[in-house]
Amino acid sequence: MSVHDAVPGRNAPSDDPRLNPDLARIQRELVALVHRLEFGMDDVSSPEAATALSDAIVEADAREKAVFRVLMAARTDDIETVAAQVSARIPDVERAIEDLADLQAFVSGITALLGTVDRAIGLARSAC
Repeated sequence: MSVHDAVPGRNAPSDDPRLNPDLARIQRELVALVHRLEFGMDDVSSPEAATALSDAIVEADAREKAVFRVLMAARTDDIETVAAQVSARIPDVERAIEDLADLQAFVSGITALLGTVDRAIGLARSAC
């Protein structure tokens, strides 16, 4: 079990065989990321960092909900590929949360991640 599998107060998808496992993984990762972003607010030292983190929380949470709505999309190679790209970007964003002094790196990382999630959502919508 990874940190992305269980976050207090947030439901992650079950192992229901009707769910697309790649999208379910993205959804679990986004649930955990939102939690990590919320936790990061404790360490914010500037108004700019607080704004960037708050904006990221809102955007990541919106993507998590969008992925949740398409969890039953058919499994495709394209979705699997993009899901792997999402997973690969998560550690970069988590590292950037640790060093919010470099806001540009954080904003660039979260923007790239959310763009990749948006691609997965688009692919899932077309597979429904």
